[in-house]
Amino acid sequence: MPPERKHKPQKRSTLFTAMASTLSVIAVFFCAETLFFANFLYDNGTKSAKGMVLSYTEQVANAIRDALKSSVVQVKYARSALGGLDLDSQRSREEADRILKMLLEVNPGAHCSWAIAADKASPGKQAYSAAWMNHGGVIAGMANARFLKNPADEPWYKKPLTTGEFYIGVLGLDPLDIGGETIYTAIVSAPIIGPNGETAGVCGVNIVYKSMVDLIYKFEAEKENRALLLGSDFTILYAPGKEAIKRDITGTKLNYYPFMDKHQKYNLFDEMVETLRNGEIFWREIAGPFIESNTAFVSIHPISLDVADNIRAEPLFLFMGTKADVLYAEANRIVWIIVGVNAAFLVIVSLVIFFNVNKLVTPMRKLTEDALKISGGDYSVAFGTVSENDQNEIAILQRTLTKMTDALKGSLSEVERRVEERTEELTFMTIKAEEAKERAENASKVKSQFLANMSHEIRTPMNAIIGMVSIGKSAQDAERKDYCLSKIQDASKHLLGVINDILDMSKIEANKFELSYADFSFEKMLQNVVNVMSFRVDEKKQTFKVYYDRAIPAMLVGDDQRISQVITNLLSNAVKFTPEGGAVSLRTNLEKRLDNGCIVRVEVSDTGIGIKAEQQKKLFRSFQQADSHTARKYGGTGLGLAISKSIVEMMNGDIGVTSVAGSGATFHFTVFLKYSLVTADKAKTLGEGVNMSNLRILTVDDDQDVLDYFTGVTKDFGVMRCDTALSGVEALGMVDRYGSYNIYFIDWKMPEMDGIELTAEIRKKIPDTENAVVILISAAELTLVELKAKEAGVDKFLSKPLFPSSIVDAINESLGLHRVQQSEGAVSDITGIFAGHRILLAEDVEINCEIVKSLLEPTGLDIDSAENGIQAVAKFLESPEKYDLIFMDVQMPEMDGLEATRRIRSMDTPLAKSIPIIAMTANVFKEDVDKCMAAGMNVHVGKPLNMDDVVGRLNKYLRSARSDM
Repeated sequence: MPPERKHKPQKRSTLFTAMASTLSVIAVFFCAETLFFANFLYDNGTKSAKGMVLSYTEQVANAIRDALKSSVVQVKYARSALGGLDLDSQRSREEADRILKMLLEVNPGAHCSWAIAADKASPGKQAYSAAWMNHGGVIAGMANARFLKNPADEPWYKKPLTTGEFYIGVLGLDPLDIGGETIYTAIVSAPIIGPNGETAGVCGVNIVYKSMVDLIYKFEAEKENRALLLGSDFTILYAPGKEAIKRDITGTKLNYYPFMDKHQKYNLFDEMVETLRNGEIFWREIAGPFIESNTAFVSIHPISLDVADNIRAEPLFLFMGTKADVLYAEANRIVWIIVGVNAAFLVIVSLVIFFNVNKLVTPMRKLTEDALKISGGDYSVAFGTVSENDQNEIAILQRTLTKMTDALKGSLSEVERRVEERTEELTFMTIKAEEAKERAENASKVKSQFLANMSHEIRTPMNAIIGMVSIGKSAQDAERKDYCLSKIQDASKHLLGVINDILDMSKIEANKFELSYADFSFEKMLQNVVNVMSFRVDEKKQTFKVYYDRAIPAMLVGDDQRISQVITNLLSNAVKFTPEGGAVSLRTNLEKRLDNGCIVRVEVSDTGIGIKAEQQKKLFRSFQQADSHTARKYGGTGLGLAISKSIVEMMNGDIGVTSVAGSGATFHFTVFLKYSLVTADKAKTLGEGVNMSNLRILTVDDDQDVLDYFTGVTKDFGVMRCDTALSGVEALGMVDRYGSYNIYFIDWKMPEMDGIELTAEIRKKIPDTENAVVILISAAELTLVELKAKEAGVDKFLSKPLFPSSIVDAINESLGLHRVQQSEGAVSDITGIFAGHRILLAEDVEINCEIVKSLLEPTGLDIDSAENGIQAVAKFLESPEKYDLIFMDVQMPEMDGLEATRRIRSMDTPLAKSIPIIAMTANVFKEDVDKCMAAGMNVHVGKPLNMDDVVGRLNKYLRSARSDM
């Protein structure tokens, strides 16, 4: 027999054996899966069904509690209100009626409210009785209250009247037909306690268990459910649906009916009672009651009625029952559906496998033929190899694949080798071509970059110089001209830096561009940049805001020229691409402190044309702007941002942009700067001797951001009182309320009332004798209104944007105080330096005298004291040669320091003319200092005294006196 025929039955057997094994595994898996999910879904279905019954039970219990608690609160109020009334009075009865009607208005669950005047001794006495009913929202009096009875047919007021306690009854859970509506009610009543502490009557409300009844009816309407309300002795109080039990069972007790377990072996009533008495829910599957022999799920829920303040009603029990077959019908249905679906799926899978296996034979024979073609030279298909002993179709195909592979190995290897060689040659040539192209483009860019950057960077400071020259020519006073000259100087310095950059372009071409690190003031650098840009901002009438973070260290180490170059470039672009009337802002923040330096973040925002998302990717490339239309409209080379990116990255920072087309843009960058070991020269502070508790500043600006910034800066400098106002009207109101301020910072351009008008109004309100300085601030050029402003009472001008140093300079100039430098004569070691000298101290405050003497004691100085100006004049007149110097307090009783100084200077003795007199005062204004000088004093020191200042003054004048001797 040929081998092929001998192996055909084996092939068929192999295929069908595999099919049978597969079906067996699938069948076992589906059966296990069906049992698992059926059991899981049945358990969840039964739990859900039982949970539904328990949920209804809890809802009904809560409805009863809520109705009773709300009514108890109302009855408490009525009891308290009625207890203070004399019900023999007609007015008091009217008030009582009002209270009873109010109970119905505020308690939607109340059906009627009532009250009676009676006492234990004469319960039949009814000096006053009233009842009101709420029916359909209409409150009317009740002429007949006969239904208000308790189960024992006692008068409805007897229990609270005799016991003196609240009474909550299940009274009447019999249905009442009132106005065609059947309602179920209960009563809440309380005794009324009269002024003498005796029981004076009873009041209460009849509440409607509407929510409870609605829930019970809803429960009963679903799936043949049963619901009963039981009393504390398991008497049935309420049993809707008489057709369920074929008769009315209200009034009977639950133990009257069968209460068997579902197998009907023993009665569960005793177990149920014990469970409920323990305050727990009883729930079980049982046979009965009221459902004949069918199994049911029953839950009995105890309802404790501790409604308020130890007020407790007799407990109730809620019986809820449902037929088990109805309750679990949905779970059973789902289980059968799953079983059916899985069975159908198993049948379908079996059929699919059978037909697929049956169809395998024909393709396998076809594949065998293809393999034979390949072995003969047809290479359209390829397969693997197998053992020579296998004679089925798959084995033949695999052996044929082996022959084909052997025949093709040599030719394919040669082809792959040649393709790889050609690919390497093409790749090498492509790389060389790209490198040549890149070198050519870079060379062209470097040359163009030189000329473009030169034009771009020179134009900006030149505009500032030309603009400041024009402004300086039109300025009327020397102060304004000096301001313009300082701006020109700043712009010239920047221009010099640009020229230096041009000279460094050769280093860029040679890839040797380096940074120049030095100590610098970040704030001063920022001011120079802003001064250069302010003119261009003014030209386009744009709003320009600067936010400077005072947390940035005063002195840092870095290339300030390169940083200012980046900021200037970003500001130039912001101004260029923002239309007239737009807004540009510059914000600086200390982003992070490190051990050896800090990271500073700078943001430039504008309200200009914005940048599209796809255009932002090429912004920082050389010679490129957002698009060609922008370049033609606004000019520029597109080189600035590329240079800025190089500078920022060399400072270990990064640069980026956030923008939406048409909505402006925000450029931001960070740089790392090291801490400087150099102390900031003449750090900006308020002048020594300024009395912070006396200094009062008012800032007026219609921009809340400016006010917040100003308040923060002055607070950092130690100003105790800096008030702010958003308008002229608000500022005038603050002057009326709090009195005059020492310094006013007023914005020029404000709606309704500008700064000049506000200044004129303030000058009208404050006396001429008060020293007040008005400083006009504005981002616009003030030359045109300078004369008008001074006529209105403006003393000084301050340009926006504001810097902390500018603000403190303005305050110091207003106060007329300056720090005394060490060079003026201060010394570090003061031990015995003034031995042999005697001074006269005129001070009316004893403690101040003690302080001065204690501070100067190490110097070896002899000090005589005088309590006022009269004593000071007398002591000096008695022996002028005794004293080398006089410390004169300005404000003293009987005779102040100014008058005492004038009298001493007027004495007919040479020492009176030459003796140094140093003024001491807490006043802060320059005018006060000028008065001291006009009276004949030599110099001024401020209170509280600074020891260095005092010693410096003494060192200067006492040494001078010694040299004269």
